[in-house]
Amino acid sequence: RRDLGVESQDGRKLYVQFYQNGRDEYDIASHHIDLCVDGVDCKLEENRSDALWRGKQFEIQCLKAGQTKIFHGSLKISSQVTPYSRLAIQAEILLEELRHNNLNEANLSAPKVIPVQIRQLEVSSEPTYVPSQENHVVLVSCASTTKEQFNAWSDLLTQ
Repeated sequence: RRDLGVESQDGRKLYVQFYQNGRDEYDIASHHIDLCVDGVDCKLEENRSDALWRGKQFEIQCLKAGQTKIFHGSLKISSQVTPYSRLAIQAEILLEELRHNNLNEANLSAPKVIPVQIRQLEVSSEPTYVPSQENHVVLVSCASTTKEQFNAWSDLLTQ
């Protein structure tokens, strides 16, 4: 077991990055999202041309063997987002490749940084329920309800 980070004995750089997964199945635009991690505003629309670096990166100076690093964050979604829209926030741990002591002069290029672990948090917006004596019907749904299903039931109930 080894320590990791630029201040460790090996000096291998260690990063954690957070970004919005842009796959088509997720339909909440980044301008409707406010993500803050460890007090730092993460501009999710910031995408670099390099496919490796996305969103916001945090460099870990030194992570001792067996030590954990906890990130605290908050995610706010605009009230303009329609019910059952979806988004995914991705977290990746990136680590600099191990340097070898027997490098020759021709192979002194900087080591690559590669993703070593990927986690994804999927979020689905849900409508706000406001109790009222005016309510004649309550539409009960679950996490697997799609936007299309919710809209179909809602349209049926409002006709």
